[in-house]
Amino acid sequence: MIELHEGVPTPKDYLALCAAAGLSAPHESVVAAGLTNSLYGVTAHHHQEDLIGMARIVGDGAIFFEIVDVAVRPEFQDQGVGRRLMRDVLDWLAQHAHSTAFVTLHANAGSEPFYRSLGFQCREADEPAMFHPDWNRMETRA
Repeated sequence: MIELHEGVPTPKDYLALCAAAGLSAPHESVVAAGLTNSLYGVTAHHHQEDLIGMARIVGDGAIFFEIVDVAVRPEFQDQGVGRRLMRDVLDWLAQHAHSTAFVTLHANAGSEPFYRSLGFQCREADEPAMFHPDWNRMETRA
């Protein structure tokens, strides 16, 4: 039986799940702070013990909400666990986010149909999502 629990995993469990699910994980020295600063988290457990999935929400709690770390162990994928996690996250947002808030996520390649089935849309080509891979290097600052 698979059960959902409100909260975030321990840093150790978080890193293990990221590795199992093929997600890149931050350096272990910052994981605890990142998990603590989550606005909301939900975990999925098999037989009330083993962590098999998770999803979190981060953001400013008012205008911007980003869904992150949606992960399910490979042996439990395609069994509705990810959908249950996402529905839980979306239910939390419905209760806590204003209707004008921005809710975003970054999908892994190939997962777009899953997120589309939950109502998400890809950004338009003229509205590129951008990131800065070298933000922490002084010479790249404007």
